[in-house]
Amino acid sequence: MHAPRLNALGVVVEAPRYADLARTFRDSLGLSYPLAMADRTVLESHSVFRQVQAVPAWIFLDRNGRLVASAAGALTPAQLSDLVRSVV
Repeated sequence: MHAPRLNALGVVVEAPRYADLARTFRDSLGLSYPLAMADRTVLESHSVFRQVQAVPAWIFLDRNGRLVASAAGALTPAQLSDLVRSVV
């Protein structure tokens, strides 16, 4: 969670059978936010995620689920901070 108003969720783009691998990834990186599993079919069925063409993809939604910002690919901490500031 990013104070004061940003909540984060990681989406692992793999079949649910790889949940143990996703948990190991989360734990090894010490991530403090939850991970969800989503395969390509799940992502394509939700319009806001159809634009995911790269991993990682950064998608920011407002409280109503509308897309407010996005970026694709690896970002430096400074780039990610700039993106967060643009939506908070």
